[in-house]
Amino acid sequence: MGASQATVKADMVIAENALSIVSFGAAVFDTVDRAQSFTATQSGKLTTIELQLWRNPTGNPSDDLSVSLTTLNGAGLPDLTGVLASRTVGALDIPTDGFSTNFTSVDFSSSMIDLIAGEMYAIVLTSNTGSTPDWYLWSTSELNPYADGVSFFGIGVLSPIPGQDSGFRVNAASVVPEPASAFLMLTGVCGVGLLRRRSRTR
Repeated sequence: MGASQATVKADMVIAENALSIVSFGAAVFDTVDRAQSFTATQSGKLTTIELQLWRNPTGNPSDDLSVSLTTLNGAGLPDLTGVLASRTVGALDIPTDGFSTNFTSVDFSSSMIDLIAGEMYAIVLTSNTGSTPDWYLWSTSELNPYADGVSFFGIGVLSPIPGQDSGFRVNAASVVPEPASAFLMLTGVCGVGLLRRRSRTR
């Protein structure tokens, strides 16, 4: 095996706010975007983002839901110019059960995004669908259950909403070198050490 080969381990949860009680649904439609920031607890390659959301069962959304992962800017707001990856979810893939605590999974594995432990990111939901009853709703709690992030709303510039957090789970896979790769790295380090030792003895 070559030095560039590596093993991708199984998914691990690196950020989560799994709501068991939903206060309300944060509406997403053509004049309101929603976002939730989070802090990665471990480093790894992003695989999926899961969201506790639903769509109005009496509505007929005219546009899909866009799910994006962004960085935060210097003011701690989602940086809509720093989108790391984005995926589209069709209306029929989103449940209609109100105040849903079920997760809808969005696959980001092909994006190969590296998330870094301790860094903050934001999940941003947007859609061009019209207002009620055609909107999407993100299950949200007013009990401030998530200490390492905050929810946002707005268009273009997103404003924080203190005391509220939406339901989400971020999964990533850890990447570790193959044993052969690790051996080659170790022998390289040892070789450099021997060369330094020889140069000192001359």
